[in-house]
Amino acid sequence: MVVTLDKRYPEQVMSAIIANHLRLVPEDGALYEQAKISVANAFDIAEDYANRLFVDADAEVFFAEVEDSVLELPTAPIREIAEVQYLGADDAWHTLDSSSYRLEGNDRIARLYLSQLPTMSERSGATLKVRVTCGFTDDDGARPLPGAVKAAVMLMSGTLTEYAADNVPGSTSELPTSAKALLNPWRILPYGG
Repeated sequence: MVVTLDKRYPEQVMSAIIANHLRLVPEDGALYEQAKISVANAFDIAEDYANRLFVDADAEVFFAEVEDSVLELPTAPIREIAEVQYLGADDAWHTLDSSSYRLEGNDRIARLYLSQLPTMSERSGATLKVRVTCGFTDDDGARPLPGAVKAAVMLMSGTLTEYAADNVPGSTSELPTSAKALLNPWRILPYGG
């Protein structure tokens, strides 16, 4: 399970979509502000559909069971691991030393390699949590947002801006087929789904 702690929407990408696709400028006032909301909602819808965080975000990844020293992290790219904690046999959270794990991955997958499995609690529920910085950066960052994702967000933002009164954050019920096609290569299917 992934819990988002903080999201930073890509300002350059959003500004470009609003200016070049929606043809709005800040002087358009309330319409421009609604367009910003629509583009942010389009990012949220894309993330919900793809089951991953696309925008720059701080998040916690929780694992209920850890039986292997290689863990597939359910979102990518992960740019940094801030902390890895485990629920010990004493039912208290402990922090792993950063030398006891490493991150490997790319834009599509991320794996956490533990040098050894710590002794964890027998209790059910979250036994390991990984605090990460993930997602793509703005256009001029080290990991710019992929063009297909930008195009899908652009398609959705036009519709969301046009029908602003019907804007429901995170709703994928009306995701255009072309946006789905653009996002499908980036989609992570949940375990068992």
